[in-house]
Amino acid sequence: MENKIIRKEWLLKKNCTLSPQQFGGAITFIGGLSLIIGLVWAINGLWFILAFACVECIGLFVAFVAYSKHATDRERVVLTKNEICVEREVGGLTNSFKIPRDWVRARFKKNENEGMIFFKSGKTELKVGQFVSLRKRELFFDEIKGFL
Repeated sequence: MENKIIRKEWLLKKNCTLSPQQFGGAITFIGGLSLIIGLVWAINGLWFILAFACVECIGLFVAFVAYSKHATDRERVVLTKNEICVEREVGGLTNSFKIPRDWVRARFKKNENEGMIFFKSGKTELKVGQFVSLRKRELFFDEIKGFL
């Protein structure tokens, strides 16, 4: 009998409409336009409008930082012959968890949060699917159940 190494990988990530670079370009355009309008009003004697434009630019910058920090959040699930490895990246920080494949139980728990997938082995329980829609979670669960 041939000894095959089984390895299956899934990438569960957000569906970001704009990349951080595209979002940064849009924010820069909006902020620049606000500053130009503020400068025009300042030249006409209404300096306080420029102050509000600067406050708006600060708010846009904060929005850009928050969006960029979480735009690449993802979960990668790797199923090998011996284990399940879940690698989770949230806000640029990566955590990796491994549990033995032989003793793992998978369940899809529907609740008020639209349901999550749980892998449990002994006292270790991993929650997966927080970055994808309910439909994608259901498809992922159906597929991985076939491999377990």
